[in-house]
Amino acid sequence: MGIFYWFKIKLNITEIIVGGWLTGLVILTLVIFWLSFLLSFSKVMIWLTVVLSFGVGIWKLPVKKLLRQKFKWSWKSGGLLVFWLSLFLIIWKQALVKETDGWYSGCGNCFGDWAAHLAYTTSFAFGDNFPPQLPILAHTKFSYPFLVDFLSAILIKMGANLVSAIVVPGFILSLLLVMGLYLFGKRVSGKVKVGWLTSLIFLFNGGLGFWWWRQGNPPMDYTHLGEKQIFWINTIISKVIPQRGFLWGFAVAIVIYLLLWKAMKKRQKEHLMLAGMLTAGLVMIHMHSFLVIVLVTVILMIMKVIEAKNKFGELKKWLWFFMPMVFLGLPQVGYFYNLSVGRKFLTWQPGWMAGSENVIWFWFKNVGLAWLVIIAAFKGLNKKLKLFSIPFWLVFILANLWLFQPYDWDNSKLFDHWYLIMAVMMAMVINRLFEKKNWLVKIVGVMGLIGIVLSGTLDVFKMTQYDKHKYRFWDQRQLKLAEWVKDNTKNRAVFLTNSNHNNWVASLAGRKIVLGYRGWLWTYGLNYQEQEIEVEKMFAAKDEVKKLFDKYQIDYVVIGPEERAEFKELNQEYFDNKYNLVLADRKTRIYKITE
Repeated sequence: MGIFYWFKIKLNITEIIVGGWLTGLVILTLVIFWLSFLLSFSKVMIWLTVVLSFGVGIWKLPVKKLLRQKFKWSWKSGGLLVFWLSLFLIIWKQALVKETDGWYSGCGNCFGDWAAHLAYTTSFAFGDNFPPQLPILAHTKFSYPFLVDFLSAILIKMGANLVSAIVVPGFILSLLLVMGLYLFGKRVSGKVKVGWLTSLIFLFNGGLGFWWWRQGNPPMDYTHLGEKQIFWINTIISKVIPQRGFLWGFAVAIVIYLLLWKAMKKRQKEHLMLAGMLTAGLVMIHMHSFLVIVLVTVILMIMKVIEAKNKFGELKKWLWFFMPMVFLGLPQVGYFYNLSVGRKFLTWQPGWMAGSENVIWFWFKNVGLAWLVIIAAFKGLNKKLKLFSIPFWLVFILANLWLFQPYDWDNSKLFDHWYLIMAVMMAMVINRLFEKKNWLVKIVGVMGLIGIVLSGTLDVFKMTQYDKHKYRFWDQRQLKLAEWVKDNTKNRAVFLTNSNHNNWVASLAGRKIVLGYRGWLWTYGLNYQEQEIEVEKMFAAKDEVKKLFDKYQIDYVVIGPEERAEFKELNQEYFDNKYNLVLADRKTRIYKITE
């Protein structure tokens, strides 16, 4: 909060609290990260940084003014906040669960994504990963936004266990995201109800998938029906819970949009400067949000310069955004992403994932009845919101023409920014219907809201049914192996293992592996074909195996059920005869390669 008063940001107290939490978290985590290069990543350094940062923040707080502030919350707002708190408490509580026979997740997409996030977290917490290397492709620069995982590593160093370090920040960030959506909708419209409707519409998004539920043909996910060409997967089940970088990054993006919206009126330099600083911080949190915000701000600047009489003076005002973004953000881009990707990140693919299907029909199925409300919204839209929405429509068009990463579905992370503005516009229309005295008009508003959120609601409800939809990450045997590796191997040791996504060496022990899950490496745009061939050779114990061990600086080799299943030519006899067996249970053997 202190930084908002330092910059003299002119927002209301609730906006300052939410924005201050998110901004402070970004700054604190980045400071601890960069200090870890100079000092050791230790509990002492972390606590000193936290205490000093807290002190500086408190120093700038106008305590007396804050104590006089009155929070005006209606019982309806309180009830909705309790609803969101309860929903996310249920979901996050079962996102990563310790049972007697292993660790489980009640979130299918978490089972797909969180093994990577756990590997990145433990690589810092247990693996002394400085300078950062990608834990699932040893000796490769860490070219993935990992700051949210570093935040969890900080919590582990401060005494939290691994599950709490992953789940607790997610729960808190989810509530901050809801509040950010509410505050943005309220700020743009001036109405509390629009704010809460914005959060509902955005987070329970979904297309026409509910039609198949109505027909009595229940699919796995009503917002993800591949055979029906429906890929606009509900935001909560596909991103808010499983994609940790998106959760933090999008919440920060909303704060930036609040600052830009405020700056559009008078172009206060303080608002633009803080927005630029936060945008720079997104480089290590969520690159999709970083790219969208830069594009949106450039377009807003161009529109305001064209409109202004003093064009040079107008341009100078916008430099307050771009100076911190360039000087703080671009060096990070150069360090973490330069020369680290080998696959094309810009591919022409009109229609996104429509394929041969008509694009208009494709998008109608994916966004659903929301389109009718979006069209209706333009009738009563004020000039400022129309202008502010133009860059987001450009994002929508560009993301429908090009892919901005190897995995086509990831363009949905760009569409989410467009849908944020559309959610505000739809909330304004529905609220106008609710305000009418005619009950038939009110019923139309209710039916419209239900039509927009029904598919997403069905999918989110399914996520709350842990006993029906749970997935096991690791059994007790793998958990014990991981503990042995943590206790008995060097922090920076490199392991030759299988490439399964739930690799216990990387995810639980925090050690680097030569080749991890190819699905992730492909989406990151990394070339891993050489490692793929040479890992096969090492497990088969070909002639050059010792040279390859030296090349990848391998310390240990794991041979267990997963390795035997993946590598058909695996030569276990070679390892039994040549290397020291340091651990063996009924299924798995670990060999020490280096002396």
